[in-house]
Amino acid sequence: MTFGVRNPHFEQMRIFTASEKKLNQGFTMKKIVLLFCSLFLASALFAQAAAPEKKNSAISIGLLNAAAIVGVEYEYMFIDNLAFTAGAGFAGYNGGLNYHFANTTDSSFLHIGVNNTGFAPAASLQYAELSVNGRFFGWLEASIGGGYVLNYGDTYEKNYKDLMDQEIPVAMLTYSLAWYTAF
Repeated sequence: MTFGVRNPHFEQMRIFTASEKKLNQGFTMKKIVLLFCSLFLASALFAQAAAPEKKNSAISIGLLNAAAIVGVEYEYMFIDNLAFTAGAGFAGYNGGLNYHFANTTDSSFLHIGVNNTGFAPAASLQYAELSVNGRFFGWLEASIGGGYVLNYGDTYEKNYKDLMDQEIPVAMLTYSLAWYTAF
């Protein structure tokens, strides 16, 4: 069995046998595997060699950040790996503790906190949150977690029932996307 491959530079046809094609695929696959192994080894070696610079503070600005549509959060690491955070934004505010996986605010962390969303007490929702926050590329923060409803106002309950045609759930999915800088 033979396969034809067109060479656009010479406008001619090169005929490969099945055994030649199989040999060529194996050689290409070996190069790809070798490249990935080399990259993995290099990243592992450099990751161990470079200790992260300790940064005690961070500011993040983003969507669905600080229990608001658009919010700003400030974070301060007061002991190793543990930081206090507080934030506010359009129709919300929050506060809590972050446990960082490295001893710098420039690292990913677990967050536990209390959030308030809404404009007035009657139209607000308070919930406790536990989330995993990833910090990437030195500027991007993304989080996903869960919230447990603690309290809500009468207006919030009425509006929710009118809109969703059901009771307010006791648990919810939480997420956010933000730009951050650590210093």
